[in-house]
Amino acid sequence: MLAGITALTACTSDGQASGNTATPPTPSLAAIGTDPIILVHANRRGSQMMPLNARLKWIEDGSCLVMITAEHPPEQTVIPVWPENTVPLRAPDGRRGVTTPAGEQILDGDTVSGGGSWIRPDHPAYARYPPPAGCHGHDAFFVIDSTDLHRM
Repeated sequence: MLAGITALTACTSDGQASGNTATPPTPSLAAIGTDPIILVHANRRGSQMMPLNARLKWIEDGSCLVMITAEHPPEQTVIPVWPENTVPLRAPDGRRGVTTPAGEQILDGDTVSGGGSWIRPDHPAYARYPPPAGCHGHDAFFVIDSTDLHRM
């Protein structure tokens, strides 16, 4: 199930080869918001090394905002770690999502594209990425770069 993620972790976040693991940015994480709660990071250097094309999905049961990957079957469920200055959003129609630092709204059901760093369960950095309360059953985290995230 994690084969697609494993294949994507051949480079470090700064572009140097590193065997089969990726070195994610050192996290400065914060959980913000209440409905939804999102994780944000303060990594300003960005990697743009690992691609992400995914659909944002609100999981009501766990009060969890996740992304469902579109690149490699089988689908993977990842918890996004958004760039600093991303804010949680609850739209007038009830959909949950975020407003990006560029002011773009990304809501449940929207497809996004961007770059960043995959954090798999077998990666040493995984323990430094606590999921928001109630957000369980995901395959990985994806630390999104602030430099190229956009809605498709």
